[in-house]
Amino acid sequence: MNNMTNGFLGGGGEMGQLTRIHDWARSPLGTPDTWPQPLQTVVSLVLGSNQAMFVVWGPEHRLIYNDAYIQVLGNKHPAALGQPFLDVFAEIREDLLPIIETTYSGQSVHMADIMLMIERRGYVEETHFTFSYTPIRDEAGIIAGFYCPLTEITARVLAERRLAEESLRQRQLFERAPGFIAIINGPTHTFDFFNEAFANLVGRHNFTGKTVREVLPELEGQGFYELLDQVYQSGERVISSGAPISLRRLPNGAIDNRFVDFIYEPVRDKDGEITGIFVEGYDVTTAYRSQEALRASERRYIALTQVLREMNDTLEQRVAERTAERDRVWHNCRDLLAIVGPDGIFRAANPAWTAILGYQPEEVEGRHFLDFAWPEDGELASRGFDSAVGGIQLTDFEHRCKHRDGTPRWICWYTSTGGDSVYAYGRHVTAEKLQSETLLKTEEQLRQSQKMEAVGQLTGGIAHDFNNILTGIMGSLELMQMRISQGRADSIERYVQTAMNSSQRAAALTHRLLAFARRQPLDPKPVNAGNLVYSMEKLMRSTLGEQCLIEFDIEEPLWTTLCDPYQLESAVLNIVINARDAMPDGGTLKVSARNTHSCHETQLKKLADECVLLTISDTGTGMSSTIQQRATEPFFTTKPQEQGTGLGLSMVYGFVKQSEGHLEILSEEGRGTSINIYLPRYQEVFTDVPAKLEKPVEHQLRTGLKVLVVEDESVIRNMTAEMLRDLDCDVLQAEDGLSGLATFRANQGIDLLITDIGLPGMNGYQLAGQAMESVPGLKVLLITGYAENAIQAHGFMRPGMEMLTKPFSVSTLKHRVQRMLQFS
Repeated sequence: MNNMTNGFLGGGGEMGQLTRIHDWARSPLGTPDTWPQPLQTVVSLVLGSNQAMFVVWGPEHRLIYNDAYIQVLGNKHPAALGQPFLDVFAEIREDLLPIIETTYSGQSVHMADIMLMIERRGYVEETHFTFSYTPIRDEAGIIAGFYCPLTEITARVLAERRLAEESLRQRQLFERAPGFIAIINGPTHTFDFFNEAFANLVGRHNFTGKTVREVLPELEGQGFYELLDQVYQSGERVISSGAPISLRRLPNGAIDNRFVDFIYEPVRDKDGEITGIFVEGYDVTTAYRSQEALRASERRYIALTQVLREMNDTLEQRVAERTAERDRVWHNCRDLLAIVGPDGIFRAANPAWTAILGYQPEEVEGRHFLDFAWPEDGELASRGFDSAVGGIQLTDFEHRCKHRDGTPRWICWYTSTGGDSVYAYGRHVTAEKLQSETLLKTEEQLRQSQKMEAVGQLTGGIAHDFNNILTGIMGSLELMQMRISQGRADSIERYVQTAMNSSQRAAALTHRLLAFARRQPLDPKPVNAGNLVYSMEKLMRSTLGEQCLIEFDIEEPLWTTLCDPYQLESAVLNIVINARDAMPDGGTLKVSARNTHSCHETQLKKLADECVLLTISDTGTGMSSTIQQRATEPFFTTKPQEQGTGLGLSMVYGFVKQSEGHLEILSEEGRGTSINIYLPRYQEVFTDVPAKLEKPVEHQLRTGLKVLVVEDESVIRNMTAEMLRDLDCDVLQAEDGLSGLATFRANQGIDLLITDIGLPGMNGYQLAGQAMESVPGLKVLLITGYAENAIQAHGFMRPGMEMLTKPFSVSTLKHRVQRMLQFS
């Protein structure tokens, strides 16, 4: 005990004491004085650290940990000390086992954020950790355990999740708000958000990412631009009531003069810096004009009073005349007029009640106002009347009233009070309501029609290209059949090559469609975009031809980005081909790459502050604004028929978006085009090594290798089996996952499992998982024709597993199998 106290087990707080008194003699590790020197060193490091750490040692994975790790264990402490690590965390054994196996194979494992469902307080809870597993070798150089420092980030992850959910709820509330709301960012006042009420006010939609000056040029000279600049620079809010605003609410329409109440509130970040402006307000045009009419009426009343005072010698004839005038107004007004007492009983009603709601005035007078309110709107009408009785003037207060025939009518009310009476004026707006609903339905039908037109263009383009390809394949096969029946073999090789070329075109078309849909399987690697385009110089020059010049402008040093280098090459080549076609009489192509912090200017939401900008510019014919808007649509092309598929830029767009980047097209007719590709900076240290394509190598396999092929498509299954028999393999076949698993369990010594992922019943993932669990070290080749499976498989792949996507050639399958089985 004294030696341990003074030696490597000295100190360490609570866990140091527990480790010293633990009965290690009954453990496979033995007493601490017999532990290997590497274990003693790491245990001393763990116990003396303030960061949560543990060490696992021996084939039984025995656990030793420090004080900071106790909080992670919860109620598993102190019983966890010296126990097998996977027994301590039995509930997540399947999650940890692949990581431990990788570590014991000699590879360090780092997890930046892993979610685990752990039971440590009497119930299973979601947890998040960042940790590293580092292998430890004993004196003989054999990996005997591993060491792990870790940080629990559960609270931070859950807080970020709650913040995102709260932000979404807030935006949904903004969207449903009755007033208009917008959020604009930066000194250029760029729209980040606006609700439907704002869009209806300005008569425009889909302008997120554009500046106020771009969206509302008619505001020039009205003072609104200046107020936005003032708020952004000073940080002081601006509030305005009844402000006049002139808007062009319809394209090429007349200017519409409106009145708005609004507030400009500066938005600040956590450091107090102003980042934008929150705009909120209401369209008060109707109320303003009503108030103006009321004020005009008041002015006329004051003038009349003055005249009556001056003509005092004549208070009875004039009074009689004015009374007659008011009576004529009362009787001739086409809108509802009423006087209501504080008890809700009508004291007077004008004849318009008959024309609008079917009731004679005497049928209205003496009855409660709720007798005429539509049942579902009764509560709303009561709240409005209570406000009016309380002295609040109602403006544009709408609810439904019952017509005598039992149907509803929409009435818009305005009120004022005098003495103990409420004076009400009601305008019949049912026709306006129906017109608005009809307009909304028409707009929805138009949107649906546009969607169907887009789908029709897409399917039409696919059908056109595939019909051409299928014609080449079917024609070649038919000619081969004819020549074989004629006993002629001289042209068969040419027909075979034609069919293969058409098949490869079909695969390329599918690949481009998947790229546009952002569903292609990518193989991202750290890439120096400058080195990549330099390596393509010869290919670009041959593509452009002798009439075109090419210039390079690459910043040094250029940051690294993370993307699929082969897809980036393909994207660059597609852009170069378009540039060549835009410069039929020659011109200059400029390729530049630079580091940039200007992501904000392109409204990039997902990019970091630092990104790599790759720009390819030409001096060609350029594009109109209409063509620019459609340039990335699949099958859209300005080239003559049969000279372009219209998938070039759509593939580039899909690849860039799938790489979490941004594509920008800048062009002007007659002045050329620039294509900007923004890709996020890759922060890891990276030494660029030019990629080299591996040449397939023939491997001689030992005879008698046993392979199980599971594929529900009989043509592919039989083709694969025939190829394997050519390699002298013993082939077993199954057509679905369940029969494949039964065949695997019934046959010993299977060296390779080839399975499609999309199997009926049990899928290929499940089949491979159960097979590898029962036979550790089994080689598995996953095959899929659905790219989404390839994307999802990145988190499923284990050592010994590989993937092949359809379509593939027999030679490709053969070389892959040979490579996987050469060491079997």
